[in-house]
Amino acid sequence: MKKTLHRGGRVPTALRKRAFTLIELLVVIAIIAILAGLLLPALAKAKEQGNRAKCLSNIKQILTATHMYVNDNRDYMPYTSWSSDTFDVPNWMYTRVRTNRPQHMVELGQLWPYMNAKQVYWCPMDKTNTPMFKLREMQVGSYVMNGAVSAYSTGPRGPYTTYTMSAFMPDRMLYWEADEKQPSNWDNVASRPDEGVTSRHNNGSVMGMFGGHTEFMKFKQYCQEAGIGGYPGIRPGRFWCNPGSTRGD
Repeated sequence: MKKTLHRGGRVPTALRKRAFTLIELLVVIAIIAILAGLLLPALAKAKEQGNRAKCLSNIKQILTATHMYVNDNRDYMPYTSWSSDTFDVPNWMYTRVRTNRPQHMVELGQLWPYMNAKQVYWCPMDKTNTPMFKLREMQVGSYVMNGAVSAYSTGPRGPYTTYTMSAFMPDRMLYWEADEKQPSNWDNVASRPDEGVTSRHNNGSVMGMFGGHTEFMKFKQYCQEAGIGGYPGIRPGRFWCNPGSTRGD
């Protein structure tokens, strides 16, 4: 069948492919922008919740290893690391070895026999390529232990000693994530509750408690307990829980 040619060889307007006008393109772009504005926050929230779940899982594993250590050591807790400049003294996360580079050896930490996986010590949102991270003295983990375990000193029974697990109530805070914007807090893996907490998890803090369970606490409540941002802190309380002090500090 022969094709019918129109006058001048032109295709009728009705048969031509219709192109978008500028206004129509702008409308489409605006709709895409609106949809992105609706979806991106939801995706970011879902990603953060996934990272938070991973972080809580890490702390749960550290708590389990801590309880196993306690069971094998007459109820005594592993050492906090309060002695920042001390070499060859094992603490819960690492041993600082003078002749090694890097000096902090996780494989020689007190919990390593119960949980020999380096990645468990890291929050998935802790970035190691930032200027602040490079200023940290200790660069082998994201978490810190409550210094109450060793009386906010090198120890209640002499150097490098700790209290027993049973000296603490189960709902007291044992582990948390320190403030990554304060590199001076990372001279070791022990801290005071009022020395800061990370803001990586948006509106709250991931914590591990002496009883073996984890919690996610909103920042306002955390600051009230710890004594940050003008709050006096609750002493004694869930954070300030040194058994050797009437105030817990």
